[in-house]
Amino acid sequence: AEKNGIDLIHFGDLIDVDIIGSVEYDRRATVSPEGFLQGLDFIEEPVFALCRAEEEIAEDIARGYSKLLRDPKVNVRILDRSNRPTAVVYGAVKSEQRFQIKRPIRLNELIVFAGGLTEKASGTIQIFRPANLSCAAK
Repeated sequence: AEKNGIDLIHFGDLIDVDIIGSVEYDRRATVSPEGFLQGLDFIEEPVFALCRAEEEIAEDIARGYSKLLRDPKVNVRILDRSNRPTAVVYGAVKSEQRFQIKRPIRLNELIVFAGGLTEKASGTIQIFRPANLSCAAK
């Protein structure tokens, strides 16, 4: 999902935290199941990252590092989006599919992408959706 054209951080993203001028504090981080960055050893307060922009998180990290460094400058960027959660459409569709959702999408679109329903379709659809996987509702 995006906010004002800015890609937001999702579960599964690999995040690069670059403290300008310091290799010692640079980190690669991931998002915990609770939505916080994992791997920031030098910050006391956890940094909430889920569904937030890179710049917002960089400000929080800079505040956390300001206890160790004078006026830290922080760059945060998403390195890898490939582990984001997927949607799986299976059952009475012509071509069972796995989709990585990168925008708000409707179920009928997914069914069309899966080739449509087969003649075996009963008219019943079951949806299994873990909570908090999408930033679209935020």
